[in-house]
Amino acid sequence: MKQNYYLFSIIILCLILVGCKDTNDEAIHEQPDTKKEEVADGRDIFDFYYINRAPEATEKHPLNELIKIYFSTKSVAIDVENQELIEKPRFATNGVATFEDPLPFTDKEGLLEILEKYNVQEWKEDYTTEDPDTYDDGYGWMMLLQFEDGTIERYKGAGTEEETVFPENFDEFAEEMETFKDDHIKEATK
Repeated sequence: MKQNYYLFSIIILCLILVGCKDTNDEAIHEQPDTKKEEVADGRDIFDFYYINRAPEATEKHPLNELIKIYFSTKSVAIDVENQELIEKPRFATNGVATFEDPLPFTDKEGLLEILEKYNVQEWKEDYTTEDPDTYDDGYGWMMLLQFEDGTIERYKGAGTEEETVFPENFDEFAEEMETFKDDHIKEATK
């Protein structure tokens, strides 16, 4: 009798789980047809958490179409579209995660000025000189620029030779981005 009870309980539990999954799938697919596009696996590529799953841009976009930026070297994550700055972003497999509430951000012009000053869209896409799995100590960085159509431009570098892993004026760019971020954090937390 106990065996039948356990079997019956397992069957009921499975039916409940299947029903919940179907409900979640319907909720995902019933969203209004706006500019919020999804990749095949149902992840919202406009969500910072899934930015790393967004499709690569096939052409350069004008910087005024920028909606998000992530820069690993100085932990800069700005959602320009939603006017939010993430104070302590953490990069994960899918994209950017945070445990803090975002801070307000309204200085798109200032951000674009820095990106234009250093001609970041003229950088090579990849400055990697060695497979990161082949060495213990080295250098690495990444920057993602996401645009209004959801696509991203990805710039990165990794290797043991500092002079070959970074584009020209990289240190100056990184310092200016860090100062820009810190100034906006101070302003937002006054």
